[in-house]
Amino acid sequence: MTGCPRLVRGENVIERLAAFGRLIFLALWAGLLFLIATNIQSGWLYVVISFMLILAAVSVAAPKSALRAVSLEAALPELCERGSPATAVLTIRNNSRISRHMLRIESLSCPGIRFEPDRVFIVSLPARSSLTVSARFLPESRGRLKMERAAVSCGAPLGIFTARREFPLRAVSLAHPRVDRAEGESLAEYGGRADPRANPARFELRDSYNYRLREYVPGDSLRQIHWKLTARAGEPIVKQNDGAAVEHAGIFIDNDAANYPPGGGERFERLLEQAASLAYHLVFARGAGVSITASAAPGIAVDSPDSWERALRWLALIELQTGNYPLQPHGPDADFTFSPLERTEAPG
Repeated sequence: MTGCPRLVRGENVIERLAAFGRLIFLALWAGLLFLIATNIQSGWLYVVISFMLILAAVSVAAPKSALRAVSLEAALPELCERGSPATAVLTIRNNSRISRHMLRIESLSCPGIRFEPDRVFIVSLPARSSLTVSARFLPESRGRLKMERAAVSCGAPLGIFTARREFPLRAVSLAHPRVDRAEGESLAEYGGRADPRANPARFELRDSYNYRLREYVPGDSLRQIHWKLTARAGEPIVKQNDGAAVEHAGIFIDNDAANYPPGGGERFERLLEQAASLAYHLVFARGAGVSITASAAPGIAVDSPDSWERALRWLALIELQTGNYPLQPHGPDADFTFSPLERTEAPG
């Protein structure tokens, strides 16, 4: 439809267009050489040479001119999970009165973020318009992820030559550890200690009458579904407890770098994944309040599912620290300890 932006993901289309443009250009030069070899009249020869020079000049100048009126913005989700696909939003704007063609957003990947694919080809962008594109990416590391720059290239009109312009971006996201619900349940039953009998499960569900209703989302337990209202509404309705937790658990994470072997960053990340999975299970499945403390970081309390986001931020930002820190936290002993000095895996 005329006047509508058109885009294509990946790189095959632009490569084909660029190859097609180069083929035309080479064919024209081959024809020119043939005419010279056959002793064409000099007047026509000058016309052909002038046409080729103009075509070359336009192919060089047009892409640079097209990018002057183009702007690019990006937005990342506020929170994402390490190793799980997420979606970024890219917005490209054409601020000129002329339509732009053969634009390509590229160089999207940055430290800790891998886009799949890492480029998007926009066939046409009408004048004074913008196009919003969703780009799939994979957070490869935990912590604060920054998308600081990306580039836009243009090959119009023939794709013979391309111009490229980089745009500074300010997109930030926090990647928290991976949450495995099955592993969290196993750790809760195991007790998080070498001897599962030393700390038996002692958590209870919340008052079954203290809840609010919401729509079903993938991953919700079937036990949370309100079957009567589901039958009336024609779609799954879930009961979510919002009251105060009837039980409380303490989770301690050892982030003292001295207790880890050299290059023990992956071991620390694995312990964080276990702690996050356990905390999720205790809060959402057992209805327990959770206090998370660390050797060298302020603690945080999660009293309800609504405060879970604060725990994810805390888990996203905690790092290994160098110093002489106690293994056990101040105050009551932790019910679950995650340290390289202790065994935390649940038995298979």
